[in-house]
Amino acid sequence: MAYPALSDLISRTRTYLNEATANFYTDLQITKWLNRGERDVAIKARCIKSTFATVTTPASRNVAFTGYGVDAVEYVPTSGIPIGLFKITPRQYGHTGMKSPEPRCWFPWGANIEIEPVPDIAYNLNLYLSIAPSGEMALATDVPHIPSGFTHLLPMFAASYGFLKSNKIEKFLQLNKMYSTQLLHCIASQIPVIPDSQEGVKIPETMGNVR
Repeated sequence: MAYPALSDLISRTRTYLNEATANFYTDLQITKWLNRGERDVAIKARCIKSTFATVTTPASRNVAFTGYGVDAVEYVPTSGIPIGLFKITPRQYGHTGMKSPEPRCWFPWGANIEIEPVPDIAYNLNLYLSIAPSGEMALATDVPHIPSGFTHLLPMFAASYGFLKSNKIEKFLQLNKMYSTQLLHCIASQIPVIPDSQEGVKIPETMGNVR
């Protein structure tokens, strides 16, 4: 089966382990480590994205989400285009001078985001999320959910835990370090990070008067 199907990822893992067919390491064990590696990549690289439509609760700041984190939030008015909300810190909570009850700012708080100002009614929002893989690989033809630029890391991760199982600690540490180094390189080269300008994150002084 062609890369990056599960059967090929297992074969690549066995190459690292120098065990071409199942003997000490079963395919089921290797599959478990490959799935664990995919979750590790997804949470550290935040490379699986999704958009989630939700609504605010009147008189409550809390908006729940499921995922590794929220990257951006939009307010969706009844007419017109969605409006991006400014990301603030908890220290700015209640000090933004908002006079409009419509959502204007947000900040992350555990499994929720908090909306500023406190919504007076239900407002529609779009949350841009980093999420976990939607399922685990099990069949030979299954492929990872992470972007293809990260899939070559999975056999490396799985094989490192194979060495841990066989108590080859030095090989585990060596391969795990190689995996971590290459993961950081992939994040730096494939996940765009565009720093906000000072003007881009500044809350406009006139915002409090916007309705």
